[in-house]
Amino acid sequence: MGLVPGPFVILDFGMNGKGRPVEPTVVYVESVLTAAIYLEKQVDVDRYRTVSAALHDAALDPVNSRMLLRKIAKEYEQ
Repeated sequence: MGLVPGPFVILDFGMNGKGRPVEPTVVYVESVLTAAIYLEKQVDVDRYRTVSAALHDAALDPVNSRMLLRKIAKEYEQ
């Protein structure tokens, strides 16, 4: 059974003048089961980037999000 990821943030720290990362990318993960954790291994960062991309692809654009929220709000007004 796979677990649905909880809240997370991918922390990128930008590039220096030589085009190298100032600091390595880190994923901050909030969890109900454990304390908040920071993941630094590239395999973990890549996994969360994949999850982030999938969520982005599944999300509605701003216009359609507003339309959906208005539709739902109207249903609850009745």
